[in-house]
Amino acid sequence: MKELREAVEQARAGKRRGRFTKELKGQLQRAMKKLHSSGVTHGAIATTLGVSTQTVQRYLKRDEVVVRPVRVTALSEPRVLRTPDGYEASGLDVDEMARLIRALR
Repeated sequence: MKELREAVEQARAGKRRGRFTKELKGQLQRAMKKLHSSGVTHGAIATTLGVSTQTVQRYLKRDEVVVRPVRVTALSEPRVLRTPDGYEASGLDVDEMARLIRALR
């Protein structure tokens, strides 16, 4: 964890002022998940890694998948799929929509 904290400090001191590389983000996220699954609080994780509690919360939420039950009914009008990211598709059957959603993730 010490090396990770030092990498965070170096990123903050560099040209990009606190912007972390994809590699560092991945390392941080894995460390945060490991600590969190061991029962360590968000505040303690933040202190250990030298980041804010908001950063810890954001990184731990990244891979959360929200699954909501849906009911599919036969429609006479074309189906329209709108994703939270702003994508829109119409005229697809349910299987095609499911494949499209998986591909967009």
